[in-house]
Amino acid sequence: MHWGSENSIGLCRYDSEKDNFIDLMELKLMMEKLGAPQTHLGLKNMIKEVDEDLDGKLSFREVHTHTQTHTHILTSASRT
Repeated sequence: MHWGSENSIGLCRYDSEKDNFIDLMELKLMMEKLGAPQTHLGLKNMIKEVDEDLDGKLSFREVHTHTQTHTHILTSASRT
């Protein structure tokens, strides 16, 4: 999954419950709309990778932190 392709403002359009979180079903719909459908297990693994507080859903802060960390790692790796 490429979290960097959607910023927090972009994620808002997929937050159908308007609770400032992306849950499993919202993530499923988001990935389908982005043309990268995932299996149920794949979605659960995506959430597990980013979900810092283990509440089973993604806050925009968690996504932002994950994106920034991985962008930094990729940028550093490309310089070597």
